Amino acid sequence: MFTAVSLVLLAVVGLALSLHRFWHGCPESRKNLVAAEVGRAYLRWLGGEFRLAARRDAPRAWLAWAKGLKVWHLPVVEKWVFLVFYGSFIYLAASGLVFAFFVPRGLYGIPLLLHVIVGGLFGVSLTLIILVKGKDYLLSPRRFSLDLQALDPRSWSVTVAMLQRTLFWLFAAAGLLLILTALLSMLPWLSTPGQRLVFNIHRYSALASVLAALAFADLALFTARR
Repeated sequence: MFTAVSLVLLAVVGLALSLHRFWHGCPESRKNLVAAEVGRAYLRWLGGEFRLAARRDAPRAWLAWAKGLKVWHLPVVEKWVFLVFYGSFIYLAASGLVFAFFVPRGLYGIPLLLHVIVGGLFGVSLTLIILVKGKDYLLSPRRFSLDLQALDPRSWSVTVAMLQRTLFWLFAAAGLLLILTALLSMLPWLSTPGQRLVFNIHRYSALASVLAALAFADLALFTARR
């Protein structure tokens, strides 16, 4: 069940992000093409993106992009907090999803031990990032008030920046759930059904964090290219 839900949600998020890039990166398609042709234009655009990713010089281009990331120019302490955060999250997501998809037994042995150790690093770095950077991702810079105008969807102004702020807090909430469920599973407080429930919450929180991270990173890259 978890594998099926994960694959469907990953496909849905990937489709939504690619459609967003196509729609905003090819404004002429919106103006000049009828609805039936937009689908063909999207498929042509998607094929072109895949061809770009499969070129021989693609790894070199990705390496150059990675070297140009802003994280390398941060102050030393902040840089290492982010590097630990990125590295730990990538390992946790990769090990968790690979074992969930392809190993019926689940995570075990040395990968599980590393998962637990790296999870501690992830928890510390995520907490520091929320404390230091959380103020930059407030959902609304204005003072919140309850009035009828706030209930009007036309006044909500959904923008890429708003989506990124929302995704940041979704990721933070999922990350804190991951930490909490990992700690609970190590304590002798829960019976077998309770352990099973905590395990499922942990897995779906991991899936939510991966989806939020993918969407956040893609929107950040899209904004940077524009």
